[in-house]
Amino acid sequence: MILRIRHSSAQPWAQILAAAWPRRLRLTAFAASILSGAALFNFGSAPARAQAAADAVASPWQTVQSARVRLIGGGSFAGGVQRAAGVEMTLDRDWKTYWRMPGEAGVPPQFDFQKSENVAKVEVLYPAPQRFRDPGGDAVGYKTRVVFPLRVTPLDARKTVSLVGELAFGVCKDICVPVETTLKLDLQPSQAGPIAPVAEAADLVPRGKSSLRKADPVITSIEGALVAGQRRLMVSVKVPEAAHASADLFIEAPEGLFVPMAQKTASKDGQVLFTIDFSKLADAKDLLGKELRLTAVTSLGASEALWTAR
Repeated sequence: MILRIRHSSAQPWAQILAAAWPRRLRLTAFAASILSGAALFNFGSAPARAQAAADAVASPWQTVQSARVRLIGGGSFAGGVQRAAGVEMTLDRDWKTYWRMPGEAGVPPQFDFQKSENVAKVEVLYPAPQRFRDPGGDAVGYKTRVVFPLRVTPLDARKTVSLVGELAFGVCKDICVPVETTLKLDLQPSQAGPIAPVAEAADLVPRGKSSLRKADPVITSIEGALVAGQRRLMVSVKVPEAAHASADLFIEAPEGLFVPMAQKTASKDGQVLFTIDFSKLADAKDLLGKELRLTAVTSLGASEALWTAR
C-alpha cells in the first residue's frame, strides 16, 4: 500500500514520487562528480569546533508520518567558503528512509533549495547506506537517524544565508509513504569548522581514491561486460578481515538508468567478490559508455569509484 502525505507548503512532488515507485526503479538524479577532496573532511581545530558549537542553529522539528525532520547548521566547510548545514531525520522504530539510489523498491529523497536567499549552490552529501532485505526487493537506505550534510555556497559571503528546503522523501515499514515538508533556517558567516552532527555525518560519506583511510574498503578490480559474453560484472573489493561480514556494494547509473543490485558471491584472500547480473536487463546497451558509480561499504568505512560501462 502507498500513501501520500503533504506537510507545510512544499511543492507538489507527488508526480515525481509516483514516477520513482516502479519495481524496476529509474533514478531521478545522478551526481556526476566524486567527493574525493581532503577539504571535505577538514573540520578544523578543537577551538574552531567549539566556536561552531556556539554558532549552532536549528529549525523546529517537523513531524511527517513516522519521521521527524529539521535543518541544522553552524560553522563552515573549506575554511569559511561554504556554510555548513544538514538535514537531520529521525525515524520511528522499524521504519526506514532511502538513499539516493533506493534499490529495487523505494523513493529517493528530493531536495529543492531554489527558494533560498543569498545562495549560489547547495550540495547534498549522502552518508554510506545499508541494504535492507524486503519482500518487494532489496532496499538501500537508513534506519533510526540520518543527517544529510549540506555544503552551502553563498552569493555574498558577508551576508546571512536564508536556507529554504522543500523536501520530499519516502518512509517505509509495512507500507511505504512518500511525504513532503518545507524547512527554513538562517546561516551566518563563520570561519569555524562544521558543528559536530554535520561533521560526523560528513565523515560517513564514502571517500574517493585520493582521501581513502586505512580501514576503508577498496575496489581493486572490475571485470566483465554488460552486453557481451555472460553479461555480468565481477567486482573485487579489498576489505579488512574484521569487516568481511558487513561488506556490501552498490552501483548507480546516470540519467535515470536502471542498474541491477550487486550480490555478494565469495570472500577469500582479503577480498570480497560481488556479481552484478545484466543478463535480464533488456536495455543494458543504453548504459554503454556511461560512467557508473560503485560504492563499497563496510562497518569500518566506505569508498567509491567510477567505471565506464562497456
